[in-house]
Amino acid sequence: MSNDTFSERLAYPKGLKGIIANESALSDVRGEEGRLLYLGYDIDDLVEMCCFEEVVYLLLNKRLPNREELEGIKKRLRSDRDLPQPILDVRPPDGCFHARHV
Repeated sequence: MSNDTFSERLAYPKGLKGIIANESALSDVRGEEGRLLYLGYDIDDLVEMCCFEEVVYLLLNKRLPNREELEGIKKRLRSDRDLPQPILDVRPPDGCFHARHV
């Protein structure tokens, strides 16, 4: 019986260079260039020029919203933020759930 371990017998390339971890129609990681794109928009441009709700709309609809659509997604997201009363009843005084509260 050999003293080498199982992992020593396998030849794994280091890192993920040349490895496709997943394919996505929404994002494009261009690691060599240091770029991340969502549906063709550079993440740096989205951060600088768009609000959170615009990016949500982009990811859901594959295009940026017009003003009316933006107001609609903002309204929808606001309404989805309401917590049910049983959760509100047990929340800590500061309103934040931390590991120490569990």
